[in-house]
Amino acid sequence: IEGKACKELFVVVDCSASMSGHHIQEARIFVASLSRLARLGFVKGHVVLSAGKPSRWESYKLPLADEVVAKISAFAQAEGLENAIKGNLKLASNADYVMVYADGQICDSPIDKTGLHRHGVFTWGLYAGDEPDYLENMHLHFDKVIMRQNAEQLVDAMLLQKK
Repeated sequence: IEGKACKELFVVVDCSASMSGHHIQEARIFVASLSRLARLGFVKGHVVLSAGKPSRWESYKLPLADEVVAKISAFAQAEGLENAIKGNLKLASNADYVMVYADGQICDSPIDKTGLHRHGVFTWGLYAGDEPDYLENMHLHFDKVIMRQNAEQLVDAMLLQKK
């Protein structure tokens, strides 16, 4: 991520049922990578595990304990992404980067990007997988989208991005 100073991240992880299997495994790798970067002092911030209908989330400060990373699972009927961001708006507003890790199969209504922009929140959609058809859907919800084959490539690409 641009610059050498420690960056503040706010990351929402989609824990909906469509994330089951490969996608949730990649999400765990992604969050474990962020935790490692936090332990090394490169990033700080929060990870929010989001589930919808009814919308609920759990917020954790980086770095996450290995037990928390291991319990990340795909179980909910929907994503609840916007509610997770709005419910943690102060954390999101204070972050240098607001990112949402999802599989592209987002059934929530599009995120109110204009409303979030009024609070200085611009979102990045992050996706690890090989279904290019989800790119258009990701752009409906997020200001910027990064898609790569796996979580490792996604973290590498994320670290090279400019705001």
